Amino acid sequence: MPNDAEPFVGASVQLSPQSTGGPDDFGYIWDDSVALNWIDASSGTDATIDPPYWVEAGPIDIGFPFKYYENTYTQLYISMYGFVSFNSGQNDDQQSQIPSPEEPNDVIAPSWGPIDYVNGYVRYLTGGTFPNRWFVVEWNRVTDDFLNEYTFEVVLYENGDIVFQYQNMNYSGHGWHCQTSGIEDSTGWDGLTITDFCNQIGSNHAVRIYRPVAAPRVGISPRYDGRFTRAGAMESFNVLIRNTGELGADTYDLISSSSWPISFYAADGTTPLTDTDADGTVDTGSLAQGSTLTITVKVQTPPTSNVGDDNAAAVTVRSSRDTGKSETVKLQTAIPAPFAQVYSDNDGAMSLYLVQPAAQAVKKVTADLFLPWSPAVAEMPNGFAYFWYDLWMKEIEYTLLDRYGNTVRGVNKLTNHSGATTQTWKDENPAVAVAPNGRIGVVWYRYLWNGSTSQYNIWFAILDPAGNLTYGPVNLTNNNAWGSYDDVNVPFFNSPRIAATGDNRFILAWKQYYRVSDGRVKDDIYYAIRDANGVQVKAITNLTNASPGSSGKYGPALASLSSNRAFISWASGGNIYYAVVGNDGTLVKPETNLSADGNNWENYDAVQLSNGKILAVWETIGCDPGEQVPRIRFALLDTSYNPVGTPVCLKAEAAVTGDYSVSVTADAVGHGILTWRDYSSFNNLYYALVDGNGNVLTDPMIFLTSQASDPFIFTNGEGYGNTSYSWTPPTGVDGVATFSASLYGAPPGGNAAIHIRTANHGTAKATSVVLRATLDSSLTYVRDTSGITPTVSGAQVIWNLPDLGFLEEVNFTLYVQVPPSAAYGTLYPIALSITSAELDPNPSDNTASAQVMAARQMFLPLINRGY
Repeated sequence: MPNDAEPFVGASVQLSPQSTGGPDDFGYIWDDSVALNWIDASSGTDATIDPPYWVEAGPIDIGFPFKYYENTYTQLYISMYGFVSFNSGQNDDQQSQIPSPEEPNDVIAPSWGPIDYVNGYVRYLTGGTFPNRWFVVEWNRVTDDFLNEYTFEVVLYENGDIVFQYQNMNYSGHGWHCQTSGIEDSTGWDGLTITDFCNQIGSNHAVRIYRPVAAPRVGISPRYDGRFTRAGAMESFNVLIRNTGELGADTYDLISSSSWPISFYAADGTTPLTDTDADGTVDTGSLAQGSTLTITVKVQTPPTSNVGDDNAAAVTVRSSRDTGKSETVKLQTAIPAPFAQVYSDNDGAMSLYLVQPAAQAVKKVTADLFLPWSPAVAEMPNGFAYFWYDLWMKEIEYTLLDRYGNTVRGVNKLTNHSGATTQTWKDENPAVAVAPNGRIGVVWYRYLWNGSTSQYNIWFAILDPAGNLTYGPVNLTNNNAWGSYDDVNVPFFNSPRIAATGDNRFILAWKQYYRVSDGRVKDDIYYAIRDANGVQVKAITNLTNASPGSSGKYGPALASLSSNRAFISWASGGNIYYAVVGNDGTLVKPETNLSADGNNWENYDAVQLSNGKILAVWETIGCDPGEQVPRIRFALLDTSYNPVGTPVCLKAEAAVTGDYSVSVTADAVGHGILTWRDYSSFNNLYYALVDGNGNVLTDPMIFLTSQASDPFIFTNGEGYGNTSYSWTPPTGVDGVATFSASLYGAPPGGNAAIHIRTANHGTAKATSVVLRATLDSSLTYVRDTSGITPTVSGAQVIWNLPDLGFLEEVNFTLYVQVPPSAAYGTLYPIALSITSAELDPNPSDNTASAQVMAARQMFLPLINRGY
């Protein structure tokens, strides 16, 4: 959850919890009709909370064994932000919904929200005698930056009950930050929401949470999972099952509901599970209390499946001791449309996920711990332009990749602040578009800070198809004013956007806002047009002209249209508006309200489908009545730029914190492809597929999950997270063997370093892969860096390579010795070939040839080019 989130537009105000609630899956219930029985902890131990330096304390002894869900704890951690937890991870998180798999988990939260100051204290105290001991934590007169002051506490009882008590929850009337109250288990999936996120908590009341009696139970993880598949493939999912009951061993029946065939296996994925208790249902076998078992669930994709076909398999894990106790996991698979997705996981590297209906591949673009942010991608005629900004240096960087995800141009800096004289330069949020002639347009905003005031501008640059700078970077807005947000007539610029028209022009848009003399804010959407050489076509023009103090204009989105036009949309006053401009900047379609219901939050992206219709996507506030989390919404416009039907809301069930940062692209057969991430938990990336008439073909599903122990997967938040992937890969196996250069060299008696690249560009896996190098009889094999011991027989060097999936590679360097007696200039041929057990319908790239020259050392840099 972004720090200091405030209530969404239209959020209701709830001054106290509603009566009673629960049970959760474990069996906890809550009741707010109990009497307030305040425990004064002023004489207790100070938790040494000292913001902003010390915002958590622990581990702290509870004083007795405390049962919480299926675990028993003797220590806990106290967070300044109104919760306690039983682990030390992420206790500085200022906001979260509860329950939620977002870290931290194992949380008890009487009032979880942003706190800036402790005017009183945070203290803890123990009391009572066995078996009625208790432990209390009191947050006394803690305040947020709206000057709201809160005094509340949590009491843990030895019998496992929990009490939240609220003495004074004083709201200043200037607003409040989103807060919540409740409990959650160690996974974050099970728990009780007592106060909904973003609702207020009232004063002078108490809530008691009752621990359930001992009973059979079961816990599973994950609750949701998903991935792309291909026709005829078998997809395997691992599901962890834990006996969380308190009555001893249990056997759990496995009950499935799936349109596609499903089967159950042990953790090894090969041993089928059976009906061990002879009740007619496949089960886990006996699982001891507190023990965990991993099972493998396999889902078979029908061989006749096509793009858009999907399956949602529900697997219910049911206790044999009490058939009323069960948990269900939802496993989704789908045949995807082709697209490319940029993202970064917690390894800190930039990655590119290349998706085709028959196969998918992840290509890591940078090294780990690269620490980029806001990755943006656009398809080029034969590859991809990939931009981001460096999180520490705040410089715009980029790389160019071919259609296989291989680097064509390594990481380059588009901007470099090493010689900056101003205290802080920040280039952020690059947006990228590629014109039909291959020229790459990039726009971003620059933030300067001189130690007391700031200056913002929009910058623009053009690169050629090889990644060479041909125009700029130039300052488009030329703002010379320094100041702060409260200063009059100091403009601020953000949300840069760009699209390329069919006649090689770049349309740019952004938001500008400033404060007028009476203190009100005026914000508008501006746009400009440049040709592929940077020549001005349309000067900077305000698309909107809002009155100061009226509804703000937010998040423009741009999409290239046929007839060399562009679609521009933006958010204002809870609605989404749009217009269409021509390649000369004239308005073809004036400002029009697309949503008209006032329940929309942020605008993101749009794309023209192959049938000429336009698909616009944005964020709304909940799909369901009363839901106060962001969800994805889309609308379709016809070829005359008029809305078709009403907007549709999309909700990923696994995204319990909400859906966020949506991008949309299109394929060649009328599909719109939407991808996004969780709002705050950063666990997953999601996908949905829409046809040319606005029908949802594939419901929202997980397609990538963070592989980090501390999940943090993110993508672009400005509508540039995905792009088209127009290449159609070969069906079957397509083995590729190449040299990095046609000529290598070494002095007589020296070793030539020959870089070899092998890959499979086909959608089927290549097995029993053999790479063969045939050396000139005068050359001698010395060694290689493949990590595979080759067979050397005369002039033949043979490597048995691992199986190669779609776009998988084995690249290494081969060292061969030139004869000591070789005359300078002598050429020695080398041939390369690759084979596999499968028929390769494209044998033309199975072989390659190069030469080694006996050369003086001074010529080595020229001879060894490309290595």
